[in-house]
Amino acid sequence: MISIGMIEDSLMLRKNLEKMFDYDPDMDLYFSLPSVEQLISNTELHKNSPAVILLDIELPGISGLDGIPILRKIYPSADIVIITGNMDEDVIWSATVRGAKGYLLKPVAFAQLKEQLYQIREGSTLISPVAANILVRKLNGITEERRTDYEDILTKKEAEVVSYFLKGFTYKQIAMVMQISVSTVNDHQKKIYKKLNVNSKYELLARFLPN
Repeated sequence: MISIGMIEDSLMLRKNLEKMFDYDPDMDLYFSLPSVEQLISNTELHKNSPAVILLDIELPGISGLDGIPILRKIYPSADIVIITGNMDEDVIWSATVRGAKGYLLKPVAFAQLKEQLYQIREGSTLISPVAANILVRKLNGITEERRTDYEDILTKKEAEVVSYFLKGFTYKQIAMVMQISVSTVNDHQKKIYKKLNVNSKYELLARFLPN
């Protein structure tokens, strides 16, 4: 069972998803709110953490983008998934850099959403095809200078792992491409984080990719 938190200002969409989650035995709706402010003020909801938080971008008051770091502070173990109709390149990029684990464009069928939530909990990063194309264009914009920044510090293998991290590869995918074990990828990751003084993939993105 996956515990879900949802922040969506559209009453119709929120109620529809609430009904679907309530009827699904594999999903447990922990909270459903129209704004980040309501979550901040309801401290009772801070005592436990949902596994996944579905977050709209265009919210009244605190936007979804500004809400990402707030949610990560309240629920550090939760995966944040953006569900929005916003296809703006800078918005998609900012959401990814700030720590969103997925970026899905509305409308999303419930069966598809459910499958994607399970994939996210298994370690995948899910991005709709349109959003993925935008991120690829951004990734291709990494300057040679920034590549040199980490390649001078890391070993060749570590630099290769970083490149795959920046492209959104999972540990299993990196292991398969590099023909090494997942545990070896984890070992590389620990050394990379220590050398670069970062604690997560998100910090890696924020440090080495264009703003």
